[in-house]
Amino acid sequence: MSSLDNTKNVLQGNINSEYLNFKNRIIQSLNIHSNDHLYSKFVDKFLSYIPEDYIYDYQVQDFITLSQKSFDFFKKEHLQFPNIEIESEKDRNTIFILNRNMPFIVDSITSLLQENNINYALILHPVLFCTRDNNGLLDTINDVGDDNDSESLVVIQINSALSHESQQDLRSKIIKLLDIIIITCNSFDPILQKIELNYSTYTAAMFLVFNCQQHQKLQDL
Repeated sequence: MSSLDNTKNVLQGNINSEYLNFKNRIIQSLNIHSNDHLYSKFVDKFLSYIPEDYIYDYQVQDFITLSQKSFDFFKKEHLQFPNIEIESEKDRNTIFILNRNMPFIVDSITSLLQENNINYALILHPVLFCTRDNNGLLDTINDVGDDNDSESLVVIQINSALSHESQQDLRSKIIKLLDIIIITCNSFDPILQKIELNYSTYTAAMFLVFNCQQHQKLQDL
């Protein structure tokens, strides 16, 4: 191993150590909720989605507060999706979005923000396997599960405070965007199956034609 590789490994080890220490400090500070099993499970999953570079831009208390607010939103009654809440603070907004887990959500939302000249400082996207009761309230959080039980939580902090009108406009645009994603994802499998069916039929037909051609060549010999 070269000295450069060794230096890289040492630096990466230091980053990993700082990252783990950062998350452990958050968990230790959240002991006020230690008797809440659901909250503990949520925090464990939520913190695993914090990018490593965030530990240099945020304080432990920032993620303690964000974890608590995210859980308060996540555990609420959610009978239909998507669900969106926008929290206003003096100098920023925090957007909480909950939807059935599916592709393209984060990329589509970040593109929407950019198109509307909205700069975001932080974005987290935990995916959680969970079940809810008949009222839509959080019942369990599981380590693994069926894709149908996975929910996508997107948490975004915006650098500036939006007006009430801008918040409502953004909320409507996000809902419309997610509806398009839902329609696209729901249509994808049937379209793919149709393509595969047609491809299989086409391939079989071409194979028969090829066999007939080869058989005719043998007869002509």
